[in-house]
Amino acid sequence: MDDEMDVVERTLIIPATPNEVWLAVTDPGSVSDWFGAELLEWEPRAGGRVAFRDADGVVRRGVIETADEPSRLVIRWLAIEQLADGSMHATDPRVVIISLERAAEGTTLTVTDAAAALQR
Repeated sequence: MDDEMDVVERTLIIPATPNEVWLAVTDPGSVSDWFGAELLEWEPRAGGRVAFRDADGVVRRGVIETADEPSRLVIRWLAIEQLADGSMHATDPRVVIISLERAAEGTTLTVTDAAAALQR
């Protein structure tokens, strides 16, 4: 597989300060909306745990690798997920990087979702 094919990156400008955007991307209520899944566990600090349940019942778990307020949040998803029937299923490990930078118009928010192997 081409490495570039396994990276999704989105950037947008938000008319707010980096601190305000940080609060939005770490707020439990907002995070559930951002990921489009039910939030089960959320500890937005280095070493914190993360867990979401998708609409199909699949539970994904991860660890917060980096939480540099108000500029960078890195989530490493585990290489296993729990299916709705309770069984475990291997999956590709992924990393989500949320970067915030001050911009003239507010804050540049960049979200990168990549295969974990590409981040090493």
